[in-house]
Amino acid sequence: SCPDGQVCIPLPKGCQEICVVPRMCGGIAAIDCDDGFRCIDNPLDNCDPLKGGADCGGICI
Repeated sequence: SCPDGQVCIPLPKGCQEICVVPRMCGGIAAIDCDDGFRCIDNPLDNCDPLKGGADCGGICI
């Protein structure tokens, strides 16, 4: 359970989850994350970059 204003994101290749303030990245606009963060596929949407979703947005972690 995350604090108000944050979402729970499963970490890639792991069984842990983290709480983050949702910040979009990637996508057709190629939005960068702030320094110290990286962009991963957003597991909370239905867009899969490995299945034809070349312009899927991500989320900064």
